[in-house]
Amino acid sequence: MKKIIFILSVILCTSIKLCAQIIESENLLFVYSLHGQTRKYNTTFYLYNDTLSVRLSIERNTKWQSSEFITLPEALNSGTSLSFLQPIDKNIVTLPKNETFNILSRKAYKELKNRGAFVYSNVAYRIAPTKEILNSKQPLLHVIEDYEGCEMWILDNPSLPIIWKMKNNPLEIDWEVKSDVESIFDIKEQITLMPEKSGSTYFAYPAYSWQQTPVPEGYTPFYISHYGRHGSRWISEENRYTDVVNAFENVKLTELGKDVKRRLDIIYQNAKGNAGLLSPIGEQQHREIARRMFARFPEVLNGNRNISAYSTTFPRCIKSMQCFTDELIRLNKSLKTKKDSDKKNMSYMAFDTPEMTEWNRKDAEWREAFTKFEKRNMNSERLISSLFVNPIEKKKADELMMGLYWIASDMQDTMPDMSLYDLFTTKELFGIWKSINYRMYLCNGGAPINKGIPAMSASSLLKDVIDKADRAIKNGKESATLRFGHDTNLLRLITLLGIEEYSAKESDEEKYHLAWQDFNITPMAGNLQIIFYKNNKSYVVVKFMVNEKEVHLPVETNNSPYYNWNDVRSYLSKKIQ
Repeated sequence: MKKIIFILSVILCTSIKLCAQIIESENLLFVYSLHGQTRKYNTTFYLYNDTLSVRLSIERNTKWQSSEFITLPEALNSGTSLSFLQPIDKNIVTLPKNETFNILSRKAYKELKNRGAFVYSNVAYRIAPTKEILNSKQPLLHVIEDYEGCEMWILDNPSLPIIWKMKNNPLEIDWEVKSDVESIFDIKEQITLMPEKSGSTYFAYPAYSWQQTPVPEGYTPFYISHYGRHGSRWISEENRYTDVVNAFENVKLTELGKDVKRRLDIIYQNAKGNAGLLSPIGEQQHREIARRMFARFPEVLNGNRNISAYSTTFPRCIKSMQCFTDELIRLNKSLKTKKDSDKKNMSYMAFDTPEMTEWNRKDAEWREAFTKFEKRNMNSERLISSLFVNPIEKKKADELMMGLYWIASDMQDTMPDMSLYDLFTTKELFGIWKSINYRMYLCNGGAPINKGIPAMSASSLLKDVIDKADRAIKNGKESATLRFGHDTNLLRLITLLGIEEYSAKESDEEKYHLAWQDFNITPMAGNLQIIFYKNNKSYVVVKFMVNEKEVHLPVETNNSPYYNWNDVRSYLSKKIQ
């Protein structure tokens, strides 16, 4: 399947900040509805030094016509209005400094990501309850304005937040991208354009709008089984801040180093005393996931219903559970909830088998190859020399680079208005992420070398899922079972389930990152939702969602992604030891 290829040319200034970037896409097919008429334009986005050229072409009367709209840097960064000018053959239009074409300004995109709302063309938009989700393989943000019902689906990308679809535009100019592409960006390009993904499991939860397949006729949802990772948090140990902060004390710093020291002091003041705790961003993530769950499955969560919620003993998990259930109760005051964070839950919600403990040993056999891979993909020399006047011993330099990396990764979870990503090149970020992803794949995923050991640590959790589902089907008293735990346990459960999207078996360590990406599976607040449906004959079918995206099991069905529960239960029961 053809992919859209982006050509990236990067010129680094002495300040280590990105100065020039060229991004050129292959054609996207935009299908416009213009006052009742349909027009199909091949559209190319060409970005150079923050000037965006949108080039459109269409075949009319056996001849190709083309036009171009230029969005200036001021508009691309801080624009407040959309241009609805119609393309005219051979016209090149430079838009006013406040107007963009087919794209949001970065300021509006940032407001949408941080506040869930923005104003454009004097119209207020907010994140929609996502009643309609596009049949698109792209990560999209769905927004709506309440006065006339105009809707937009926006590509979730900070550099190019393309408006993928416009619907119910009062000007009667709607459109949708119809390109048949698997993914706009390959893995390295994703990290180039969204460095937050290089944060591995520190990637903040992306509230994408994914396609939802219509429910089979005659079936109604009645029960939800869920496992959710805690939301965004501060780094788990305070010394991981102080060790980095102290490295900048009593040494000669470059001008960039002095600026980084200033930023680190601010960051540590925010983190002090909060190590490992759920951040306000993490709280909001769980409220929003709960809100979307309620909107998608009102039959399960409306009315006089009973739900049970369980968490591990960690405060960030308990707080995540509280935020999630509080939001459901806010939406339905009749909801009865039972919450449990007892130590006994650890025996199945955060469990390691003896074999897993052995596999994770610091002198485990696989670690030798991993260490060599890590050394090949990490080089701290350029970064450290940009910060310190005098050289630092290599081991300490590597440790400091990783310390800065983890703090930079966690900014999206705690202080999104501050960044340290300007310290790193794309190559450095990509190399670090590949090394972390390597370790996560071997310790939690389906890498052939681990012989299924990590997945079996989720056996007791899977048994709990089956047992509680059986009970809900039999007595009909419980509408949802919610569980709140950790990234590794969620990864291992998804691996044990054999979910096809995340079950690639790759033996070549140089291709681990192509087969499996940790940030796609367990970002902060990552989750598994299993939705149970029944008809009037009490036949039960289920579907599985990871991070609210439908996924597939290696179980035969005539109505994917819906599966007969008895078939799924038989398949899963064989995986329990």
